[in-house]
Amino acid sequence: MRYELISFDLDGTLVDTASEIAEAANRALDSHGIERRPVAEITLLIGAGPRAILRHFIRLNQQQTDGLHHSGQRRCEQQYANYSPQRDHFTSRAWPAATVVLSIPAACFAAT
Repeated sequence: MRYELISFDLDGTLVDTASEIAEAANRALDSHGIERRPVAEITLLIGAGPRAILRHFIRLNQQQTDGLHHSGQRRCEQQYANYSPQRDHFTSRAWPAATVVLSIPAACFAAT
């Protein structure tokens, strides 16, 4: 069997995007009066997705946000989704091994 296409997941697999995901989350949280969180703290939650990240910190800050209601949570999620890093602030970088993986000839990925 021969494959026509080999695809890779860029986000977190070939490219380290944690700092930009954290910045998007922090901007969304900040827009609702929630204290910014360290990148390392947000990175631990990245696999759960943006909604889970935001809801986690909203729950931790219930008193600070007066229990941000469902509509406020949706606005926070929309703020996250709208974040787009400016070209000059783009911080994602390929993982060191990414160029090695991408340079492997396609013939090496033959089906078994």
